[in-house]
Amino acid sequence: MVKTHRTPLIVYANFHSDLAVHLTAHEVLDRWAMHASRELWLTRPGDVLVTPVPLSLAFQRYAGQLTAMPHESVTVLTVPPVAGAPFAEAVHRAGLMGTLRSLAATRPGIQLLPIALDVPTADLAAQLGVPVAPYGPRGISPGALSIADRLNTKAAFRALAADLGIRIPVGRCCDGSELEGVVTAMLTRHERVVMKPNRSAGGYQLRCVTRSEPW
Repeated sequence: MVKTHRTPLIVYANFHSDLAVHLTAHEVLDRWAMHASRELWLTRPGDVLVTPVPLSLAFQRYAGQLTAMPHESVTVLTVPPVAGAPFAEAVHRAGLMGTLRSLAATRPGIQLLPIALDVPTADLAAQLGVPVAPYGPRGISPGALSIADRLNTKAAFRALAADLGIRIPVGRCCDGSELEGVVTAMLTRHERVVMKPNRSAGGYQLRCVTRSEPW
């Protein structure tokens, strides 16, 4: 078996991104960020994990035992999130840019692997002088940032799915002024309708409406 070489990574747990919900919903993002410790499973010796929540030493040792990797071989940096701001701003406010540059300088070929590909993350990588994985030294593909932003909305995803012939549940995108009429019409054909914001994830602001329950 031929072993492939993997360049070091800055595993960047930027759960605080407006790709899922708007940054003003910081309480929701804070709850999602509690899962950031799981990103430790993506790391290998020499990697750097940037996380919005602290990882206990016991968990780091546990993960290291299961992956046969010394837990101290991964550098963990905890960045307290800033309410209403992208994770990149929190990194700046924590004064960790210099630390990240120093860590990157000792790890040739290091790349930044984000949870969410957004503009603040791309800017942060550029400021650090490291490429974004998996795009590598050639840089982020043209249009990738805008596509990621658009496809993390219900309307854009449904439109693309229709163009590609991907089967999706029956639904309709509408603005607030049309909502009552659209839901009422759909309830004549379906017993239950699920209302979702255009940009939403993890059940945020999801609401189910049935024929028997007025709304």
